Amino acid sequence: MKLKLYLILFFLISQSIFAQNNYYWVGGAGSWSDLNHWRIGSSSGQAATIIPSRYDNVYITSGSGFPASGGTLTIPSSATCKDFIIDDSFTTKLSFPSASVFNVYGNLKWKSNASAIYSLSMNLFSDSSNPTPNLIDVPDNMIDPSYISGSYQSYFNLNGNGTFKLVKNFASNGFFLFNINENAFLDTDNKNINTMVFTHSSSAASNFRSSTVTSTSTMTLNSAANLTQATLSFPVLNIQTTQNIKKIVLTASGYSQISGGNLLTVDEVAGVGTAGGSFIGTQFNFNKVNLYACTINANLFKGNDMVLGDGSADLQGTRFEVKNVTLGKGNNIFRTTQFDINNLTLNGGQYSFRQTTSNPYFQVNQTLIANNSCNGIIPKFAAVEPTLPLNLILPASINGNGKASFNGYNLASVRLTGGASITAGIDGGTNTGNITYPGITAKTYYWIGGGGNWNDPAHWSFTSGGTSANCIPIMYDDVIFNENSGFTSGNNIINNGGTVATIRNMTWNNAPANPVLNINTTLYGNLYLQKEMSLPASVNFIKYNAGDPAVNRYMSFEGQKVYQLTIYGNDNFYLMPSNSGTPYDVEVGGVFNFDNNALTSNLYADGRKIKAGELWLGGNSVNIDNALLSQTVLNILTKQTITAPNTTAYFQNYNGRYYSSGNTNHFFGKTYKEGTAIGSIQYLNTETFQVNSGDIRFFGINKTKNAVINASSNITMSDVTAKLTITDSWLFNRTDCDLILNLTGQGGNNLILGNNINGNGFTELNRMNISGINVSYITPVAGAKPINAKNSIDNGNNSGINFLATTSKNFYWKGGYGSWNDLSHWSLDPSSARTTANCGLPTINDNVFFDQYSGFSTTGITAIQMTNDVSVNDITFSGLTPGARSYFAGNNNYYKMNVNGNMVLHAGYYDAGYFSGFTFVNINKPTGTLKNVTPNGASTSLTFSGDAQWKMNRGTSQYDLSSSSNISQTDIAGNILDISGTLMNISNFNLNGAKLIMDNADLTVNNSFSINTKQPVVNTTNSVIKLFKSSGGSEADIAFSNQNHYFEKIEYTNTTTNTDYIISFNFPGGVINNFIIHSAIASRLDKVNPSILLKTSMSVNNLTIEKNNNVSLEGNLQVSQSLKILGDCLDRITLASSPAQPRTLILPNYSSNPSNYVIDKVQIKSISSSGGQTYTATSSTDLGGNSGINFQDVIPSVSRNLYWIGGQGLWRDPQHWSLTSGGTPVSACDIPTAIDNVFFDQNSGFTSILNKIQIRGTYLSKANNITFNNAPNQPVLDFTTDGGNPYYLSVYGNLTLQSDVKVVVPMSSFGLTRNIVMFPGTSTGRTRYIDTKGAFIHLNINSQDYFELKSPYQGDINFLNAAGFKTNNHPMTLVNFSWNQSINNNPVVDLGQSVITGTRTNSVGTPNYYMPSLPYYNFYSPYFLISSGNNQLTVNADAAKADMGYFTTNTPTGFNFGDLTVWKDGIVNTGTKVWNFNKMTFLGSTTTNSVSTLSSSGKYKTLYFNPGSYQIENSQTVTENLFMTGTPCNRISVIKSTAGQNNISLDPTATYTMFYASIRDMNFSRPVNAFGNSQDLGNTVNLAIVPTDVQAAGFGGNKVLCASEFPKTYDASTLYGTDPNATYTWTKLNAPNAGVMSTSPIVTFTQPGDYKVSVTYSQDGCNITENFTISSVALPVDSSTSSATSVVKQPSGDVQVKFKGSLAQTYIFTYSVNGGPDQNITSAANGEAIILHPKDQIGTFVYRLKNILFATGKSCPAEISNKEISVNVNPDCPTPGVMMLMDNVLRGCTASTGARRLTELTPSIVSNPPTDAGVTRLISGTGIVVKENNEVFMIRNTAALPETLTLPSNKPHIQGAIIYHNDHFYEGIENGKWIRVDND
Repeated sequence: MKLKLYLILFFLISQSIFAQNNYYWVGGAGSWSDLNHWRIGSSSGQAATIIPSRYDNVYITSGSGFPASGGTLTIPSSATCKDFIIDDSFTTKLSFPSASVFNVYGNLKWKSNASAIYSLSMNLFSDSSNPTPNLIDVPDNMIDPSYISGSYQSYFNLNGNGTFKLVKNFASNGFFLFNINENAFLDTDNKNINTMVFTHSSSAASNFRSSTVTSTSTMTLNSAANLTQATLSFPVLNIQTTQNIKKIVLTASGYSQISGGNLLTVDEVAGVGTAGGSFIGTQFNFNKVNLYACTINANLFKGNDMVLGDGSADLQGTRFEVKNVTLGKGNNIFRTTQFDINNLTLNGGQYSFRQTTSNPYFQVNQTLIANNSCNGIIPKFAAVEPTLPLNLILPASINGNGKASFNGYNLASVRLTGGASITAGIDGGTNTGNITYPGITAKTYYWIGGGGNWNDPAHWSFTSGGTSANCIPIMYDDVIFNENSGFTSGNNIINNGGTVATIRNMTWNNAPANPVLNINTTLYGNLYLQKEMSLPASVNFIKYNAGDPAVNRYMSFEGQKVYQLTIYGNDNFYLMPSNSGTPYDVEVGGVFNFDNNALTSNLYADGRKIKAGELWLGGNSVNIDNALLSQTVLNILTKQTITAPNTTAYFQNYNGRYYSSGNTNHFFGKTYKEGTAIGSIQYLNTETFQVNSGDIRFFGINKTKNAVINASSNITMSDVTAKLTITDSWLFNRTDCDLILNLTGQGGNNLILGNNINGNGFTELNRMNISGINVSYITPVAGAKPINAKNSIDNGNNSGINFLATTSKNFYWKGGYGSWNDLSHWSLDPSSARTTANCGLPTINDNVFFDQYSGFSTTGITAIQMTNDVSVNDITFSGLTPGARSYFAGNNNYYKMNVNGNMVLHAGYYDAGYFSGFTFVNINKPTGTLKNVTPNGASTSLTFSGDAQWKMNRGTSQYDLSSSSNISQTDIAGNILDISGTLMNISNFNLNGAKLIMDNADLTVNNSFSINTKQPVVNTTNSVIKLFKSSGGSEADIAFSNQNHYFEKIEYTNTTTNTDYIISFNFPGGVINNFIIHSAIASRLDKVNPSILLKTSMSVNNLTIEKNNNVSLEGNLQVSQSLKILGDCLDRITLASSPAQPRTLILPNYSSNPSNYVIDKVQIKSISSSGGQTYTATSSTDLGGNSGINFQDVIPSVSRNLYWIGGQGLWRDPQHWSLTSGGTPVSACDIPTAIDNVFFDQNSGFTSILNKIQIRGTYLSKANNITFNNAPNQPVLDFTTDGGNPYYLSVYGNLTLQSDVKVVVPMSSFGLTRNIVMFPGTSTGRTRYIDTKGAFIHLNINSQDYFELKSPYQGDINFLNAAGFKTNNHPMTLVNFSWNQSINNNPVVDLGQSVITGTRTNSVGTPNYYMPSLPYYNFYSPYFLISSGNNQLTVNADAAKADMGYFTTNTPTGFNFGDLTVWKDGIVNTGTKVWNFNKMTFLGSTTTNSVSTLSSSGKYKTLYFNPGSYQIENSQTVTENLFMTGTPCNRISVIKSTAGQNNISLDPTATYTMFYASIRDMNFSRPVNAFGNSQDLGNTVNLAIVPTDVQAAGFGGNKVLCASEFPKTYDASTLYGTDPNATYTWTKLNAPNAGVMSTSPIVTFTQPGDYKVSVTYSQDGCNITENFTISSVALPVDSSTSSATSVVKQPSGDVQVKFKGSLAQTYIFTYSVNGGPDQNITSAANGEAIILHPKDQIGTFVYRLKNILFATGKSCPAEISNKEISVNVNPDCPTPGVMMLMDNVLRGCTASTGARRLTELTPSIVSNPPTDAGVTRLISGTGIVVKENNEVFMIRNTAALPETLTLPSNKPHIQGAIIYHNDHFYEGIENGKWIRVDND
């Protein structure tokens, strides 16, 4: 019956199959999917009930509700429609969000006041069935200008097989990708396209006509596009196969890339400016080519005319055939194998040949012209490789005479053949053939014309001040700049123009206006500059040929400063003196490089003054005495020795031997080190060396007679080879209060002084920090010490220095916060006055004090900043207030303080900010010096590094050192640390020195601990070491040296929490008197690793191990006096060997006194006794591998019945187990084993608060049968809520719960934890029962037994290789059902008639009892899994029903299943096997981007798809019913995610329903129709779309009723199409009578007002609410006037009949004429309708008005019964002379003219005027007057004079007649006279 109804419906609507709706957007900003924003037909039309489809047009108009400021129309996923029109009436602003997607199936019109933010996708579709093209009309700003970015690309896609046409140029901003796809055809209609990327992949021959297509990125074309008249422009073009193009214009700077495919034909290729192209393809046929530059690579290139400009050209490939070729001045490379050219023109460029293939040639057939470029570069025509010469074929007929000229060219590696001869300028070598070389004539050029570019030929002349030579000088030419060069102020700069000046000689002489030569210059001859100029460029001197003989060359700079100066060549270079009084003869801003390579040049510069950034003196010889050299770096590498005793050199760095084998004997008279940077001095030989600034660093051997250090310079000898010899004098003036400076060496004999230095053989140094300096005399003197060092520090490795006794200073800090190096903070005054000392900084010899006068904050923090390591003798804090805090801090570097004496800190001190603490040293003090350290509760790092004895003292604070403090001791002989009597709680304690003394010490260490002293630690009386370790993993977490130590007491506590570290304890030698291993702070139940690993065999007198420990032995353990290993039943102790090799617990006195050795509640593994003794372990567990241990109180091995007692508690607590119900606890630790049965009953003692059975530990909780029976207060199995360390309850028999049992299931980010595990018992194949009574549990079944449900099941269940499972028809509420089978045991899964319901929550929803929802799996859907692979099984499920998220199977065959409901976003996948389902229902998808998936093939009686998105990946068979039914809110989308089609096989008798469905890739076995705005998305078979205007919801918008229509009743049940079960609520919103009116489909409106209707779609709850207004319209009112009008018949003209409404609006009037049929007329906007009755119809005509109604909106007709308008048309003019009033106009008659209007009348004030309109009256003294409307007009002037008129015969004189004569009106009067009756 339903099928028949659909067939009838299809028949009824088939005639309107192409019907569409016009959708109008209203309401301003909003979402495309919001139905409240859509109206049908107009902006005021009815509300839409579904969003637009591909068959509907969309309009944005002035009524769309967007304000002037604009608004956003949001596109949730995509916007689909037919036409998308932004109407011309839309004048406000509109924006679309980023990534908006439009699917437009018709015309597109977009306006410039609408824009998308960015990343717009405009998908246009056209169908070949459409007779007209889809029009594209878009502006140039579709994208919001604020978001224009290359990162935000947009798409413009033409799809389908129809036609598109451009209305205007496409040039939108926004980086568009314009793609013509599929079979789409584009007609550009001569419009242009400008886009970022352009692609034509369509198979249709789109016609581009004469359009210009421009892309700013890539253009890709197939062969189908018709471009024979088009112009293309692009940076990248890809031709897929072949193409024929009218014109290509290249505009991009650089090279556009053209990939030409197999064949590219172009009529013209042109470039704009310097644009070039790179062409790669098989064959190019180009008619014309005109490019600045190009690269062509082709098998064959054919052309007529090729012109290449002055850019680069690279021609590659196999063969070029070109008729005419013109090449420019650029760099041209020819790689093509064969060139065949008719006519070739060269223009002075570089023409290089790299033809590397066999048999290459370059053939010119007719003419060859080689022009000289005159551009300053010698043109070249040559093969690059002499071994691959160019085969130049020139026939004997070339140029008509067999000769070709390459005059001025450099010809190289050319093999001339073909019979012609040529001439060339220069023989570049290896040429053959008939070639002659006349050479290149040198020229002299004069600069003219003022400023300009060097390479501008207009500036060069062959005469001084002459005309342009139109050439540029080359390397053989001379150039002159003089008084005629034309320089003026502001026109005096010579720029490079992108080139380099290469010439022979350059001369400047009297050139005016201080010219500037701003070009790098290379000279082959001499240079003469003038004073008044500048040359801010590089100057290079080189030779033409290195083998040419030496010549003299001259350089006169006149003191000018150049950027760089480089000189090479075996010539004699003379630096000429400046004649202009300049400070220097030449200045070089950068490098002055005199031949630092070949070393062949000779420099003559005696007496010269040179300044440079770097000066390199190389060459063969340098003559430079009596000179002044000033430079930052002076490098010497001249072959011959430079001897310049009268030369002065200033430098920062000096290198007297740049090469390792170079000359080291160069000598300069006076040398000065300048600059604040460190100066590197190497191989310096000088008379006087003076340092004026900065530090110095010596390399190599350095010698000076006199040394003067005038700066505070640190001096460094860089390595053991560095030496400094001073023969005569060394002055280094230092005062007692100067800052300490460093004199540092690396050993060796590095400082050598003259025996009589300073006249007495001694040098005085003061305030120096000296290390690694060995001083001696030139003539050695045994034991001599040539240096006396006062107030200096011997930092070791020195000799030959007499360190004078130093008097320590006491420095007192002042001024609070500040920098250590700030002299203003130091005073030598201990009083409160604290006068600033200005006597340097404290040294290692000085004491520093911080006290009550130091300016520290009394309550805050005082910081002292350090910028380097510092050293002091004593440091003392005293007198500070208790609240004061202080610290030393570095600055991005970890600085430290060296303390050479004693230290006293204060309690408020702590290390902070890049300060690494205090290092205690013993420098220049006797070994073993006793020093005191009193931390006083500070927090700091102390490093003891020296051969002294440090005594740490007890202070007044709780701890002497606390918090993050550290103590370390370095490996130095004599390094002794004494911490006796101290109390410390620190982080790290690591000793490597000689000795530790710690009597009466209390030391707590919280992190790293090691004692590796060279002497044993024995002074430990009354001491204790407390070790806390929270991390570990190394071999020496806690380590001691292998010495015979004796420690009085060591306590250890494992403080690890979640991380399971192995913490090693390495004590290889000595004895611990008392060793206590305290309980670990965190439970060890979750840990695998030991809490402490004893790494070596060790000896302890008294050992205590507390509970909650796992102690592992890697060596034997000897306990000599007492042992207490005391666990308990909850926190047992494990004692085991590591690894499995047994270890021995040595108890030498056990037999004589066993009571001193207690082992209780311990798990022991691989431990043996010593000496054949037998130890007793009470209440302990034998974990195997033990020997010599007697385990007492062992748990019985027979099955027991154990009863839970005592309420809440731990399963492993024996106090909760009894052998009787409610009885007493079991003895020892006899908790249940795998063979015991356990019971929870009414005597278990649970209360409402204390009702948890706490499961802790891995597999510690176990039983055979578990039974709950009437246990009170809802008992809870508590596995904790932490899934990181899961705990398990092991069941070896049956599981019986009671209905109110709860389970605390832990959460884990790694997966669901199944904490109750059913393991195999002593045998397999048993039948075991699961009777949970609906309690929610997670169950893992891991046993080859048969399992049956005894009651409903809730939770999660997983099977592994079970022998079978039977539900016994009980329902199951599951998170997951998982059946896994890896063996072939032929199980049976019998689901019977069970109903399986998926869930994310438990039945109660109480937090922590499986959570209301999974926080780790908020996306999670329950699954049903059966996986057996190829292992056989049987599934009985044909009567089962399941409601799950995922249904996945992997079985050897398919099975039958009853009803399956799949959650939203769910998946069904039965693999390759076809399962048979009675009914499968998909519930849909949750979001627009999610899908449900049917991955596998299946067979169904009913296959039902609810609204949502689906992917169907395989073929499906439906035997009875197929439902694909969406709703207005939620469509059906069915596609295949991969390529291809899916077969949907419908049995012939199967029914189907398809509404609101979008379908793609489906092949239906028989024709089907989809209704309700469904969509065919392509690649379908047997699918027909029937566009149906089905009203799914909505009242239809505002309604207007005539006042006479109330009350008005509507029946809305017909509005909702496919859903007769929709529910309604009608509400009146405003007073009066506001409230709900009706809840049924029928509603009656009794009055106008604001209303609302809410409609709920029964299928998916789709709710649509519409607000609307019912308006009342009053009936129209007629204002027409009944009248009668008489006129005279005339051949033309009309009489107006006027109907008029009461308002200025449009009406429709219904009337009849003389009782005839009704006729309608529509009024104008002013409410008047005029009927023009013609005057040529004689008679009386009565117009009767019968009805009036509104022409727009609600018509509301009103009947009219009393309005008539009569029109009387009289015959022609009556008797001549008669005057009558016609049409309210006074007219007169003559014999011939008929009735005529007299005149335009002039108003007059008249007494006694006529009172009736149209009446004339003769008024005495006035004349004849007439009343028209409310005005009275005079029609004859009484003052007019009678006239005698000459009239034609047909106008006789008649008294009283009115005639028209000579443009005037006359009236006949007596005596045959006429008088004018108008007023002109």
